[in-house]
Amino acid sequence: TYELTGVECDVRWENAQVGAISREEFMAIADGAGIGDEIGRWVVGEACRQVAAWRKRFERDFFVSARFSARQIRDPGFVAFIRETLETHSLPTRALEIAVTEASVVEAPREARAALDALRLTGVGIAIDDFGAGHSSLSQIRRLPVDCMKLGRSLMSDLYIDMGAQGVIAAVLAMARGMRVRSVADGIE
Repeated sequence: TYELTGVECDVRWENAQVGAISREEFMAIADGAGIGDEIGRWVVGEACRQVAAWRKRFERDFFVSARFSARQIRDPGFVAFIRETLETHSLPTRALEIAVTEASVVEAPREARAALDALRLTGVGIAIDDFGAGHSSLSQIRRLPVDCMKLGRSLMSDLYIDMGAQGVIAAVLAMARGMRVRSVADGIE
């Protein structure tokens, strides 16, 4: 239908001397300085505030997807924080999608699974971000409560010039359909 249904929230740093700094680099610097979690909480609060305003203004059920690190997901207060943020902005749980990378799930499968299961039970969406960009553990991913697979930019980059890339994308899309999850192509801008 080409209708807007959701948006992705991301954070980047535009440094005057260096130029654009990727999310990964920016968050590594923030984590090293001990402010990564604080920035993460601010980002989610702002994302929820904005999507609540858009839902009211446009009378549409938009959702926002926000990415979290492995450390944030393993935080014992993570699920409560998400619930409180949604309540603060009077948003239903389906208005937020939690995006996690493959690596964050693979490096701590038990803890990640517990947090994601708890969020999924409340109705919050779960997405695997940058799928195919890391070392996939298909046995872990198939057991996760996932609603969406966001195909990583590295998977999409050679789609129109590489037959091998086309085959991999076709296989990943078939897997997503088989798992009954939505698929999103990342980095197509």
